[in-house]
Amino acid sequence: MKKLITLLTFICFSFSLAFAEKYEETYDYDVTVEQDFAQLNKIEAYVNNNDVTLEELKLANGQLLKNIEINPIATFSMDELPLGVPPFWWGCVFSLLGVLLVFFISDNDSEAVKKAFLGCLVGGGASFLIYLLVAVIGLGAASV
Repeated sequence: MKKLITLLTFICFSFSLAFAEKYEETYDYDVTVEQDFAQLNKIEAYVNNNDVTLEELKLANGQLLKNIEINPIATFSMDELPLGVPPFWWGCVFSLLGVLLVFFISDNDSEAVKKAFLGCLVGGGASFLIYLLVAVIGLGAASV
């Protein structure tokens, strides 16, 4: 059985290496970021030099705002924390550490912390059930 598993592992690694290609970076981040922020830098310089508000900028020098979409109401939702991961999964995967991370990152948002704690309980319960299943299977195999 060990030989079969070793053979299958070797075959899987061989195929994965055979399909691997040389990675070439085709996206130059520095140039792209500079191009994307060039117009925003112009707007910032104009605002700093003339001390104007957004409405005054629209009236005085509207061409600076060409091709820029401005949303005056920027909202931030704690339904998703960094990396786009909801609080439940932070708690489920990282247990108590995840709950603490959510607590500190969300500035003590009680709803997010509750979701993370629920995830912690679900993850702990799932881990316990898996451990119990493995123990039962192990004891059954040992008695044979």
